[in-house]
Amino acid sequence: HLPGMPLQRPDEGVGDPPGNGFWMSAWHGADPGCAHGTHCSPAHVAHNEQMEIREAELADLPALVDLAARTFPLACPPGLSTSSIDNFIANNLNAESFTDWFDAPAIKVTVGIVDGVVSAYLVLINEGGAHFVSKCYVAPEFHGRGLADSLLLDAVDVATKRGSQRIHLGVNKANARAIRFYERH
Repeated sequence: HLPGMPLQRPDEGVGDPPGNGFWMSAWHGADPGCAHGTHCSPAHVAHNEQMEIREAELADLPALVDLAARTFPLACPPGLSTSSIDNFIANNLNAESFTDWFDAPAIKVTVGIVDGVVSAYLVLINEGGAHFVSKCYVAPEFHGRGLADSLLLDAVDVATKRGSQRIHLGVNKANARAIRFYERH
């Protein structure tokens, strides 16, 4: 789990459509630190790769739009039609959406860069006393290399610095890989 932020898992998830979601929340203060060793810090990228976590910039926009289009389908329920997925991407993960997020003071878009290439991103929304991880996606070729760990740790750091007492997120309950990742943290 995240250092200093134990997870709370409700018995039933919520989502869209109802029953397809899995919500997790974490609160500061109840856990003095992480007891899981390597799960609390980013896994290592290959020794010859350079990894960087930083706030997204306008220059990242084309790569982010491409990455969103490649990774969003991986998180969708198996029965969701290709046209529904394509419509969502076209309407919600486009250059205009990312630009709006860049401009919104309550939203931070963070990117994971591997060898100079945008390979992951996280969208964090400040909701006042809590922060919401709206999106966290990693290019499939970089799964398991620590990018999501690093992005999530950065989100916790941002939330903490902004005085947040809680961070939460939603995951489709059919997305077993993501659920395992978040449960580990």
